Amino acid sequence: MKTARPSPLQLVLRILDQELRKGCPDKAVVGGVDRFLAQWLRSLGESSEWHPLLNKLNEARLLPVSYGEMTPAQRKVWIGRFMAEVQSAVSGGVPGQPASPSAPPSPKRLGHRKAETDQETTIEAPVQVIPEVGPSIARSLALAGIGTVGDLLYFFPRRHVPVTTVSRLTPGVEEGVVGTVWGVNVVRLGEKRMGSTEAAVGDETGNIRVLWFNQPFVARSLKKGARILVTGRLELFQGRRQLQATDYSVLEENVPAELKPGFLLPVYPWVRRAEARGGQRVYLPPRLVRRLVRRAIELGLSRLEDFLPLPIREGRSLMALPEAVRDMHYPADPSHREAARHRLAFDELLTVQLVLQRRRLQWREGARAIPIKADYRLLESFLQSLPFTLTKAQRRALADILKDMEGEVPMARLLQGEVGSGKTVVATAAMLVVAATGRQAALMAPTEILAEQHFLSVTRLLMGLARPLQEGYIQAIYLEQYPRPIMLGLLLGSMPKRAKEDLRERAAAGGVDLMVGTHALIQEEVALPRLALAVVDEQQRFGVMQRKGLREKGGQPHVLVMSATPIPRSLALTLYRDLDLSTINELPPGRQPIKTRWVAPYQREAAYRFVREQVSKGHQGFVVCPLIEESEVLQTRAAQEEHRRLSQEVFPDLRVGLLHGRMSLKEKEAVMESFRRGEVDLLVSTPVVEVGIDVPRATVMMVEGADRFGLSQLHQLRGRVGRGSSQGYCMLLADDPSEEAKERLQILEQLSDGFAVAEADLKLRGPGDLLGNRQSGLPMLKVANLQDLPLAEVAREEVLKLLGRDPGLALPEHRLLARLVEAYLKGVVAPVEIS
Repeated sequence: MKTARPSPLQLVLRILDQELRKGCPDKAVVGGVDRFLAQWLRSLGESSEWHPLLNKLNEARLLPVSYGEMTPAQRKVWIGRFMAEVQSAVSGGVPGQPASPSAPPSPKRLGHRKAETDQETTIEAPVQVIPEVGPSIARSLALAGIGTVGDLLYFFPRRHVPVTTVSRLTPGVEEGVVGTVWGVNVVRLGEKRMGSTEAAVGDETGNIRVLWFNQPFVARSLKKGARILVTGRLELFQGRRQLQATDYSVLEENVPAELKPGFLLPVYPWVRRAEARGGQRVYLPPRLVRRLVRRAIELGLSRLEDFLPLPIREGRSLMALPEAVRDMHYPADPSHREAARHRLAFDELLTVQLVLQRRRLQWREGARAIPIKADYRLLESFLQSLPFTLTKAQRRALADILKDMEGEVPMARLLQGEVGSGKTVVATAAMLVVAATGRQAALMAPTEILAEQHFLSVTRLLMGLARPLQEGYIQAIYLEQYPRPIMLGLLLGSMPKRAKEDLRERAAAGGVDLMVGTHALIQEEVALPRLALAVVDEQQRFGVMQRKGLREKGGQPHVLVMSATPIPRSLALTLYRDLDLSTINELPPGRQPIKTRWVAPYQREAAYRFVREQVSKGHQGFVVCPLIEESEVLQTRAAQEEHRRLSQEVFPDLRVGLLHGRMSLKEKEAVMESFRRGEVDLLVSTPVVEVGIDVPRATVMMVEGADRFGLSQLHQLRGRVGRGSSQGYCMLLADDPSEEAKERLQILEQLSDGFAVAEADLKLRGPGDLLGNRQSGLPMLKVANLQDLPLAEVAREEVLKLLGRDPGLALPEHRLLARLVEAYLKGVVAPVEIS
């Protein structure tokens, strides 16, 4: 019998299913997934009946894709989102797709052999195996980094709310009660007569008024006689007790036995809806997220195998892994949750130490770098050409780097410092020293905007040497003591094909000495045969595979990592043990702390007056438009609209400029040069000004929508002003900030030192976010916090003992641990599953 040829959708889903099963190594099809997708898209593009599907995938920003440049962890999330979109298209009726037994399998069936039965669901299975997860919810979960059942298992609550009775509710404390709805209606409250839901809810101990302020739609979900679980805070209103609701769930007829006084109800981090547009923040209902996690526990917890060797578990009195994961979600009491947290924090810190020890061994053992002997006459010539003098801290850091590069052991150094402390000039000096020996140096930034800023910054720093030649993406710098020009190139993925080919040919022939770029630098077609120094900017935003790829370009180059965010020394020494540390802890002379203030909506006119006052004194200013994560296009439009409003309505008498990420390199350079020369009074910009902008006359910055930015990003932004001898000012505008955002803004008002800000950020968010996300190549620190740093030392002791007995983790009892460490080294991060 002749086998039916698979449809295009069946074919692509089959390939992606194989990728998921193998751990996303990009080996499910000969030539790689990118090549397969290119052929697949060409075949679909030939028939107009597939155009609706292709448009849908494009609108979801799933195509085009550079699958080969992703880490396996990123690939997992992309595959989950891709499958969800295809499932949505199929259920919506894609033209030309037969509604027959040959129709493509639902993504709910992918990732394992028989996901129909709970017992056979694997933790590697896509979240779509959970019945409630359709395309829309899958896309929303993907935005939160959740693509598999295992990801949901490790999606831990932010806190727990205790369940109590109506009579025992405590004022001001968030608690939950289970009760019966005796009545419900919509009421109008406040000066604006906001529609709100009011309900009478009671249990065997009494009744209480429950209020959902500004949520009239809740009334439609509540029926008289229904049993509900409601959480909120007890308060007194006109002498009456009322519960200000934060969440609720309508219960089935039989209330679960566990929902009794003393039960700890998990409250999970907010998960944004993928469909939100225009910068709106819309979230999945908390009760839905709770149900999904509960279902993941039912499906996957039994498949979770404990990778920690038994002697360590018993010696450190740690609970078993499945028990710890369960108790992080549903502990019997607070002591159980703390024991679970202690076990999982230990896991994270132990894995970090193992990965770092393995990485350092891989880096050092058998590796021989090319020794670089500095030409100090040339170096001093460069330093004297600068319009400023290096600080003692900068000279100390540069000396550390030059000393490292003199040896055959490859340098692995982290360079960190305060905003404006001058990390870029130190890195430029090191790259210039390398170029003067006839070798190549490369600087890789995580985004094209940052790469462009570095290219412009390095070019400006070298301008004082002699007769620069400019050709857009390539610059020639002449040195008095050097026989030929130093060539500086910029390589971006978005550049015209001809320009990229020209630059690649020059680099391969050794005709480019200093190369600046993004991940485009590590693609196979980019050859840097004489690479001796790789500078990586913003360690936190790079994947480990990307750093490894750049390192391998020139055999074994020296590596210098620059951190844009100051890292507290305690954390740096604990979690960056694979790197030597240089800190620039000194600002240029005369630099003053930036005075920062949160500006309320009613103070906006006063803020505008202050900007005008600064300009009248001969100073300049920035207006930074809100961060819109969903779309650079929307972000650009917001900046363009703000520029129109300010230039025509607020400051018609001032020279107002515009800078955004979608401008060409030449356009950006022209705008910045105009601003630098004083031809622009006020520059309206997207967050593109976060780094690389140095205008001494700029003294004032207004940040619109400041509550959308993180602490470190706001600190980076305000570092763009006050770079001369005059006082710098930063005004943070936020119309309706959350309590968490208010806390961030107040920290910036109180603290000016970047390391102090980093410590505060660490306490607010935990080390995981500060170090970066999963693609940092380190385990995501979801559980460990600042107070766990002593636990990191305990973990390190166990690592040293473990590797002392079994350096290669080759013993059978270390099989799962070795697999986990290897996964992190390769960029794959997932719980260990029983096989």
